Amino acid sequence: MPAMFCQLPAQDSPPPDEEISVVFEEDLTALPPAVLTPWGRFGEDYAEGLIDLLLPVYFDPDGGTLLFTDFRGAYSDVSEQELNIGIGFRQLLDDQDTILGVNAF
Repeated sequence: MPAMFCQLPAQDSPPPDEEISVVFEEDLTALPPAVLTPWGRFGEDYAEGLIDLLLPVYFDPDGGTLLFTDFRGAYSDVSEQELNIGIGFRQLLDDQDTILGVNAF
């Protein structure tokens, strides 16, 4: 989300006849948005669902580095439930076409 800065006249100046200037600057340190991914598979005698939340915790746009947490929950109708918490790292390589990364759960 862009940051907004507002410049107001000084307190001891005469009543403002001048414009108030508003400047929008992009905050390059902002994290990318979280990604929520639902998934499901259903059959005659089977149902399974999974939800995955990738939540960025550090981002360096200049270096192409992303550190994130990954929360996953799964459920099936055959008494299988699962909850995973992981951490991951992604690096955009210099050629800008390749991403290298690792995850640990």
